[in-house]
Amino acid sequence: MARDFYLFKKKRFFYAELRVNNSRIVKSTKTKNRDAAAVIVGRWLTEGIPVHKTKTKKPPLELLDFISVTAGRKSNRA
Repeated sequence: MARDFYLFKKKRFFYAELRVNNSRIVKSTKTKNRDAAAVIVGRWLTEGIPVHKTKTKKPPLELLDFISVTAGRKSNRA
């Protein structure tokens, strides 16, 4: 039977490799202690793996409005 997770050290921190729904997830535990890393991963398995928040990109229309506003300011100053 396969384990639920594997711990390995990369540079200074421990990382966990987990198999969830036939997909492989590798995530840093952000700790240098192997026992603490195992506790963190155990918590992930019971409570769920935390999801990294990503920045949302602004739609192109908002960027165009910003460019037109700043361009208008420059032309009014001249």
